[in-house]
Amino acid sequence: MMTLPASKNAIRFDDAASVQTLLGIYEDKNKRKDFIDDLNDAYESDNSGFPLYQSTTNIGKQQEHLYNLFSKFNLNLSLYEANYNSNGFINDWQKINKETLEKEPCN
Repeated sequence: MMTLPASKNAIRFDDAASVQTLLGIYEDKNKRKDFIDDLNDAYESDNSGFPLYQSTTNIGKQQEHLYNLFSKFNLNLSLYEANYNSNGFINDWQKINKETLEKEPCN
């Protein structure tokens, strides 16, 4: 799993084909630009414009944006959220359901 910066979430490739697909996006300058632009547009849609410039985002919206982007680019990836123990260490993970964004226990 790859841990996202300053977050308690992780992304996991669900199959080898998705690794190759993401690598293909990264290696193609135009596809990479489209991917980044789409992600930026999704996150920017959570910001109000002039005059307040306030963010209305939350973790659920961010997860939805990621799953929508994964779907658009045919990436079979999953999101996970960490559960912490009383000492601040990761105790276990919960998978975020792609359809409902509900947390599901992992074994």
